[in-house]
This record gives sequence, structure tokens and C-alpha cells, in this order.
Amino acid sequence: MSEAHKLPTSDWTHSHALEAGDELVDTGENTAITVDEVRDDGSIECRVWRDERHGQEYIREVWTEEETRGALADGIFERTDGLSHELATF
Repeated sequence: MSEAHKLPTSDWTHSHALEAGDELVDTGENTAITVDEVRDDGSIECRVWRDERHGQEYIREVWTEEETRGALADGIFERTDGLSHELATF
């Protein structure tokens, strides 16, 4: 997992410190999310894992930088190590 959140926020590329490969949890739906790409505009492209009847499948989702920052700040998204607020600027 990324250690980008340990840098001063002025050194962050975006208003969140997520990087490709980060594993998140949507706390509202209790679903696993894998960040595949952080785009130049700060949006994130992810795989959202769903438990299906015949095994686990995923859907692709893209969230804007603002949606991502808000979800982290509000604790809707958390990294699997429990970080959420630490990954977003306010």
C-alpha cells in the first residue's frame, strides 16, 4: 500500500493520497474496492467486488477527485488498514 499520505499535503498530486493498487472498503455497502488507476484529473478507476451467487465478480466504477475526497473525508471509503481521513485534504 501507498505511503503517499505521509507526505505533506502540499506535495500531494491530488486532494487525496490514493494510488493504484490501494485496497478500499465501501463502509456503507461493505464491499471491497481495488484502485486500478488514478487519472491525471484525480479521478479514480476501480474494480468494485460484488459477491455473486457463483463467486466473486466485479464492476468497474470511476469516481471524480471531488467524490473520492468526500468519500474518504466522510469515512465512506476506507483503506483496508483503516485510513480514510488521513487520505484526504479538507
